[in-house]
Amino acid sequence: MGVEPGNKSVLIVDDDPIQLEYYIAVLEFDYEIITAGSFSEALQILSSDVTVDAMTCDQHLDGGHTGTELLDHVAICRPGLLAHTVLVSGDYFTHAGEHLAPIVLKPVEPDQLLQVIGQIMTPGNLAVAC
Repeated sequence: MGVEPGNKSVLIVDDDPIQLEYYIAVLEFDYEIITAGSFSEALQILSSDVTVDAMTCDQHLDGGHTGTELLDHVAICRPGLLAHTVLVSGDYFTHAGEHLAPIVLKPVEPDQLLQVIGQIMTPGNLAVAC
């Protein structure tokens, strides 16, 4: 099997290379995968014309940045993507700030990751870069 032409893209944002590889392994057969290994790399992707249909983002990123901060940027540059984003965290008391993004607690099981991405994914090109 493998990704079919026209499949939706998922931006995975995590500064832990092992987590990135795990998410890729789980999602690569169903979705086109785009990765960002840092907060700044995620900002570059989100500010470009790259199509991003859904995003999963770790809450704790490099340089003291958070997934919630990234959602603040998404709200400005790609507001349509907010409804198609999930935060991942190892903290039970994580919140998405003013955003309504679902939060999945680590460790994330493969079926759980596929299910949550499937739930937030909808047809169509969701966002245009700012």
